[in-house]
Amino acid sequence: MEQKLGYMKDFKELKEELYAFADDPKNLIIREFIAEQRLSQNKFTTLLTRHPELLEAYHYARLKVGIRREKKALDNEINHSVFKDSQPLYDDDLKAWELEKKKGTLSIEEGSRKLDKIFEKAIDYITAQPDHIHGDS
Repeated sequence: MEQKLGYMKDFKELKEELYAFADDPKNLIIREFIAEQRLSQNKFTTLLTRHPELLEAYHYARLKVGIRREKKALDNEINHSVFKDSQPLYDDDLKAWELEKKKGTLSIEEGSRKLDKIFEKAIDYITAQPDHIHGDS
């Protein structure tokens, strides 16, 4: 018997809904998905620690939504300052780079090299996963 989440939904159903949310090109904020499920951030985080498949879906959603947000910022479809402030929530590499930059342990040249690697990683992911990118603009 599947474990229910307390809202009459099992975690596998939640996982599939999270993948669908991530693949929908109109979705730009993962917290919106959590709120739509009538879950608190704390409850959702607890579920992630208990269900590795849900955690994997969450990492996919962060990556997918993060790439979409970055593309929209590059195309000037969303406010760049909003993107800049919140993008580390979607990109662990960018979050680490921002922390190093704030600590002053990163030179501009090193930061540039790290950003190049981040962009290479995103491009590699996009080209390796063509079925997951259809529908994004």
